[in-house]
Amino acid sequence: MNKVSGIIFNSGPEWKELRRFTSKTLKDLGIGKNTSEEIILEECSFMKKEIKQLIEESDSGLIDLDLLFNKAALNVIWHFTGGERFEYRDKRMQSLIKFLECFVIIGQDLLQELGIDILNSYKSFH
Repeated sequence: MNKVSGIIFNSGPEWKELRRFTSKTLKDLGIGKNTSEEIILEECSFMKKEIKQLIEESDSGLIDLDLLFNKAALNVIWHFTGGERFEYRDKRMQSLIKFLECFVIIGQDLLQELGIDILNSYKSFH
């Protein structure tokens, strides 16, 4: 029985075929083209404006950027696949972020249950 290991844990001919498919699909979505750079730079501009607004609204001047970077990354991916972006304070954006957080928690729990420790699988994380 041939076990498919996905993108990360694969090698040999299966890996080459998967890499070729992934590269073609990402190119079809526009990644690696000038338009993808424009989308990323545009999102950086939106993120810069949001950071300034968050600093102005903060009493201490301190802000948490983790969530903002997640929103920016989600917007770039969403723009590639759906052709639109969300405002950072949009309720649909908040729903997507909550969904992704739940998805990550479920994935972490599942991997832990299966006894898979992804970070320890790579030498750079030891």
